[in-house]
Amino acid sequence: MDPVLTIAIPTYNRARHLRETLDQLVGQMDGLPAEIVVLDNCSPDHTPEIVARYGSRVRHVRHATNIGSDLNMIACLTAGSGKYVWILCDDDLPVSDAVASVLQAIEDHGNPPLLFATQDWRDVFCSGFDRQPVRTGWDDLDANGFLAKVSFYFSAASGIIVRKDAVDHPFIAAQIGTNLVPASITVRTADVHNRGLVARAPIAICRGGNSGGYDGLQVFVRNAEILLGRCNATGFRKEVVDAMVEENLSGVVMHVVRSMPLTWTGLFCLVKSSWRRRNFRAVVVPAIIRRWIRPWRRANLRRRILARLHGRLVRSQESSNAAFGRNLSQAFPDLSVGEGWSVEGGKWIQAGSGFKAGRNLALVARRQDGLPAPCLLMGCDLRLGDGARVESSRRVEIGDRVAIGDGAVIEDGWTPVGEGIVIHSDTVVGAGSRIDSGAWIGSGVRIAPGVRLGSNCVVQDGAQVDTDVPTGAFVAGSSAIRIPNQRAP
Repeated sequence: MDPVLTIAIPTYNRARHLRETLDQLVGQMDGLPAEIVVLDNCSPDHTPEIVARYGSRVRHVRHATNIGSDLNMIACLTAGSGKYVWILCDDDLPVSDAVASVLQAIEDHGNPPLLFATQDWRDVFCSGFDRQPVRTGWDDLDANGFLAKVSFYFSAASGIIVRKDAVDHPFIAAQIGTNLVPASITVRTADVHNRGLVARAPIAICRGGNSGGYDGLQVFVRNAEILLGRCNATGFRKEVVDAMVEENLSGVVMHVVRSMPLTWTGLFCLVKSSWRRRNFRAVVVPAIIRRWIRPWRRANLRRRILARLHGRLVRSQESSNAAFGRNLSQAFPDLSVGEGWSVEGGKWIQAGSGFKAGRNLALVARRQDGLPAPCLLMGCDLRLGDGARVESSRRVEIGDRVAIGDGAVIEDGWTPVGEGIVIHSDTVVGAGSRIDSGAWIGSGVRIAPGVRLGSNCVVQDGAQVDTDVPTGAFVAGSSAIRIPNQRAP
């Protein structure tokens, strides 16, 4: 059976999330004219091993070098042999009848040029994800109706389901470097063909909190405005674009203001493009002011002190810790944790099966004022020694089969948005070691006892680290040789 639909998954260094996505996807492919292709952007983690588990059910295309996220996204448009391609992000989850729903819509609506998979956005854990089928219908719309319905979600990559021969490849290639290649595919195809289908119910669950590394205000204000201006085949009506821009200000731009770094260049772009907009004055400006003054507001400090004096924070923490312990015990019967363990911020901590820890373990996910919620993700078969401490103020991600020795400290500190600590699978961290914020540690690494890894250092796969690693260093090899002029992936 020749495939009608290719599900192309661009990925880089997210083996753990990719496994969840493939688990949810592979089970619904039986008997359907569809295929799965993973486009691996030369990930240094164990992505190849994860994909290999699925055998012939998943095709693995691995680039020889990292070609960048934009080019990898464009490569998805020609991946596989399907007439259509669905670009599904490596950390997003399709509902259990998503593939069947897409194929049925293609057949019922006469091979439309574009379909948009409506999404439901969740936290980084995809909390509350319901795997039940949604049996959604589809709205068949012209270009203006499509933009009005999709609104600012047009930049969401996992929404893109496009007929390959309907894509304007030269136009898409011209958007490289804007961080809006997915948006350009969606908007340009709807504009040129004056048609697009939109799912009435969410068929993809998107994991929030995983993006970053760019100036959000430049991308979602200036670059988005330029993109819409370049789409002039049929032309979107001014009132439709204005409504979408207003919703963008109260949606995506507000998320950027609350959760991402702000630059003077980005703020200048925002003011220049939006100062006349109602939501800029009524919603965005107050949010920026609140973000800047919140750390110094005496009222907030007074409330925190009073809450602590009255025991409210203590009771809340005890409840959170108890809930985390119950959840672990119920989910994983083989849970093993020694005496004296403590947890802070349990609702932001997730652990895989086979979790084992010694005595006096401390797991901390501590939220800082004015910053987004922290995230502490721990994979399967994790081993933590006596007195180990893992603390996240931003993001700490530990892969499968990692062993962390007695008294080891892993602490990401108060780092900028998008930075954190990543420890890949099959790594051993020696007793008494310390790993500071921004560290990136590959698979199969061995860290000797008492070693300190400085902030923003990179340890390549298979390295043996016997001495301290300076801040920002890149080390590799069996004796952890420092390699100059290298940057973190």
